[in-house]
Amino acid sequence: MTRLEFEMKICSEYLGGMLHEEYENLSHLEKMKWEYYLQKQIRRSNKPKITDSETK
Repeated sequence: MTRLEFEMKICSEYLGGMLHEEYENLSHLEKMKWEYYLQKQIRRSNKPKITDSETK
């Protein structure tokens, strides 16, 4: 995923369809907050799922 794709994903999925130009105008701190949040979401979704059959 390129930097631009990553930012577009933040805009569309987490900022209610905010335009990328608007995202560019956010403060550095705001951008960091959203990027951290998305990274966390991506890591969480990439974790292998443990099924019930594996735990028994």
